[in-house]
Amino acid sequence: MPESHHPRRIACLQPSATVILASVGELDRVVACTKYCVDVVPELRSELRKDLRSGDRLIIADSWTSKANEILAAKPDLVIAAVPYQEAAVTQILKAGIRFLGLAPRTLADIYSDIAVISASVGAGERGAKVISDMQAAIEEVRRQTASLPRKRVFSEEWGKPIIASQPWVAELVGSRR
Repeated sequence: MPESHHPRRIACLQPSATVILASVGELDRVVACTKYCVDVVPELRSELRKDLRSGDRLIIADSWTSKANEILAAKPDLVIAAVPYQEAAVTQILKAGIRFLGLAPRTLADIYSDIAVISASVGAGERGAKVISDMQAAIEEVRRQTASLPRKRVFSEEWGKPIIASQPWVAELVGSRR
């Protein structure tokens, strides 16, 4: 796909998507992100809340609380978010003609798909494939090293109030045996 068809200005409302963009070397496309994205990709910190015209990034609210006007102020050509979405904001984003990529990974396979889709959308499909293969190899290595260890019962919490158990991919990582 020619470079002109790839998004150049991305508003990232999902930390994992920001990590994916960083891992494939495309963080420079992120023009707006959440404070949670900055928490997991600290190299964003030095470029925040400055004049957006100079290429710096804006901090915006997360997928659940964001308002369309703050997202649109960054002039993105792609918005990446994860469930739960602020439905009114998504509607306004789509009405403005901006592409919206909504993520809802439940399994490791879904996460690998998200990496493939995001990296391909910015023209970094090969780098995304390498990230996926490196992740799979690292997970398999941990499984190999821990195969003979006794298993404990684990509760993994995604959110504390209200209590929400983690997605199934966490259980895949914690308890998988082959």
